[in-house]
Amino acid sequence: MRDKNLNQEQFNIQLSKTVKKALSSLASQSFANHVLDSPTLLENFSIKYPRTFRETRALCIFLWFLPEGLKFRILLDLKEKSFSHFNQKQRIEIQLLLESKEIMQIYLFETKRYSSSEIFGNFLGNDFKELMSNLKFVQKNFYLKRSQRRRGYQDHGSRRPEDRWKETSDYTLTAEQNRLEKDKNHLDKTITRLIKYLGKFLLKED
Repeated sequence: MRDKNLNQEQFNIQLSKTVKKALSSLASQSFANHVLDSPTLLENFSIKYPRTFRETRALCIFLWFLPEGLKFRILLDLKEKSFSHFNQKQRIEIQLLLESKEIMQIYLFETKRYSSSEIFGNFLGNDFKELMSNLKFVQKNFYLKRSQRRRGYQDHGSRRPEDRWKETSDYTLTAEQNRLEKDKNHLDKTITRLIKYLGKFLLKED
């Protein structure tokens, strides 16, 4: 459970200090530190993100304390991901953490889903260390494409044989697509309700 003497403001201060302390450890990595100081260099780099839920959750917390350029680059990348390999509860949690810095702080504090030791010990400790070892910045390779002259057609018979055609009355794929869209709409509605609920705590603080 959350510490009884720890209010929302104190929790946010402690969260910020813990994150900044962990980020300062990147100073020993010259390349990572160089990227943090000059996030515009990311235009020439692609980012390989971790696939585990624990590391992704840690990244969703840490990104709100990064420099503006790097923060929005990672934020946009994560929001475009479907996270289909996560279960429904994990996807909802990731979307809440990505909504805003304030929603992230309120979610961690008010919901009491995690204890203080889990947040400051595991998320911002062990999970962050694993995240930093698996988060990769890969330099893009730019190749000059030259036109090639070819003779004849490049299509050497790509038409599928008739015995491998699918029946026109097969609605399996359509039904599966409808199911996926229904699940996504349900997930979006759930996240919207939770964001409105957490937003009420922001109004109380004002």
